[in-house]
Amino acid sequence: MTSPVAGADLEAALLNEAAAVVEAGVARGALPSGILAVADRERILRLDARGPLGTDAIVLIASITKSIVSLAMLQLVERGLLLLNEPVVARIPEFGANGKHDVRLWHLLTHTSGLDEAWIDLAGGRLGQATADRIVELACQAPLQFRPASRYAYCNASFFVMAELLQRVTGHDHASYLQAHVLDPLGMDDTSYTPPVSPRVAAVVNAPWSDDDEAARARWIGARFPGGGLWSTATDLVRFGQCLLRQGAPLLAPATWRTMTALHTQGIPEATPSGDVPSYYGLGVSKIGPRNHNGPSAELRTPDGFGHGGATGTYLWVEPAYDLVFVFLSNHWGTTDDTFRRALNATIAARSAAIGGAG
Repeated sequence: MTSPVAGADLEAALLNEAAAVVEAGVARGALPSGILAVADRERILRLDARGPLGTDAIVLIASITKSIVSLAMLQLVERGLLLLNEPVVARIPEFGANGKHDVRLWHLLTHTSGLDEAWIDLAGGRLGQATADRIVELACQAPLQFRPASRYAYCNASFFVMAELLQRVTGHDHASYLQAHVLDPLGMDDTSYTPPVSPRVAAVVNAPWSDDDEAARARWIGARFPGGGLWSTATDLVRFGQCLLRQGAPLLAPATWRTMTALHTQGIPEATPSGDVPSYYGLGVSKIGPRNHNGPSAELRTPDGFGHGGATGTYLWVEPAYDLVFVFLSNHWGTTDDTFRRALNATIAARSAAIGGAG
């Protein structure tokens, strides 16, 4: 058995490797910046920044927002205010147009609703060109692409519908609810839909708005996009990840956490350009399987792990088996760079060395 000293030494060496991977990715120009944070359930073990951003940079985290909003929806489920299998029309009657009467909250959380997002975009609901209210209105009018739960198709519009559900159930807009029930309790003081005027705020390279059009940027931010509009820091996301590593405490009961982080889409196919592949998704969190990221390997992640990525090159991953929270932040919209995956492998290896050494 590896000794505790050897385990600690190996963990430190592999965390150095993870940091070196990030440094190399930035140095070769694959990413404009890279911030790496590694933590266990109690403390930050490593925090590094490469490129022009500091470790306290406020970055658009894009679709990691989905996990935060999904946790809020599950708070409503555990309070008895919503049911996962309750039809959306029970709370938003107008949503039933064009055959959507059987779409449930579960379908929205798992991207299996069939809601036709392309139709919404073509009808004038493209993000940055429409208000949140208009996107909800169009989502209510939209047809289905497929029968609910028969396919997996990633759908941002579902989160506008969930934000509307939250408001109708609680009487509060979803941003205010998040602030009071998720962000404030965790001390996520730098996380919001509206970044401050500060040199800490990272510019978004290849942003979905024009760099020279401040009005377009304001419209995009003003939509308070519940599927991808939060700005945050590495340390704030560590706090959120630590909550999930502690089985949801203090925001969720363990039973709710188990439901959120379980694999829900097993057996439901996802269409890709190369054909149907299995889908791996929980309730607002990604899961893994052998066909993730074009397979045939899930790299070093485990089936018990979960997390989410974002279009700006951001990634949050939690591995309960290794007492690990991994956060990677960058600021390039639409990047396909895999630096974070390489750094995640080194980080999981490091934590497994530490856990093995401790054993």
